[in-house]
Amino acid sequence: MLRPLPKRPFDCCVTRHVHLNGYSQVTYETNRYSVPVEQARSHLILKAYPFHIEILSNQGCSLATSAALDTSKMSLDPLHYLLLLERRPGALEYAKPLRQWRQDWPESYHRLLRRLREQWPDGQGVKEFVQVLRLHQQYPATQIEQAVEQALSYGCAHF
Repeated sequence: MLRPLPKRPFDCCVTRHVHLNGYSQVTYETNRYSVPVEQARSHLILKAYPFHIEILSNQGCSLATSAALDTSKMSLDPLHYLLLLERRPGALEYAKPLRQWRQDWPESYHRLLRRLREQWPDGQGVKEFVQVLRLHQQYPATQIEQAVEQALSYGCAHF
């Protein structure tokens, strides 16, 4: 007699209702995962699978996914914090989620940021730059990099 196969472990998940902390993060076990700042004060649903975490709105829309982490780690997606940086451009230098990403930026991004800061030293240049970074939420990175390089070559460096 054939027995049915047991459920595969990756078919199972743990589901919990979670709240965002003041840093737009949810905590699961000892790890923290970022969520877009637009979800502030939201009640969210976290689904923990063996190899990844998914965070959903109450309506079931996926807001964030991350690989499951070792203990006491953080998964911070810099795209989740861009709206906040647009409102507070002075925080760009200190924003922990952007530090690692910034090291990996193409040289053209650094040139664009320098030019925008020279053009608008009052913080408006950083706001313009963050708007360019927000394009990563909709378009592939290679396409944005090409557009930035083209804009710099034409001398029209702005959003």
